[in-house]
Amino acid sequence: MRLGDVIQNYLNEHDMSLRAFSRLSGVTATNLSYIINGKTPRGNMQAPNIKTYQKIARAMGITTDELVGMVDDQIAWGSKMTLSEDEKELIILWRGASDVGRAKAIGNLEATQEDTDSAVG
Repeated sequence: MRLGDVIQNYLNEHDMSLRAFSRLSGVTATNLSYIINGKTPRGNMQAPNIKTYQKIARAMGITTDELVGMVDDQIAWGSKMTLSEDEKELIILWRGASDVGRAKAIGNLEATQEDTDSAVG
């Protein structure tokens, strides 16, 4: 589901206008309209940045992680970043992992990095 769909569903479920949600979230009504429609007057828009996700999540009463988990479109993290299929899979696995699983994954990655550093140095 796109971020625009999530917002539109929220507006419908809460019988809320775009302007009211704009005031609540701090995201301009124009930008919200672009997100909901998936394009600007000049064409397709870039994915919203993480700060926009944070504002929208806060207004919806959910965490940014929950909101990110609801959407399929990309997030602009402040620079243009293209993820490989392996990186996308890692993100999906990370989101589904428990705290213990995440700690183990971090330990494994750190050990792999140490092995790589040793081999190079």
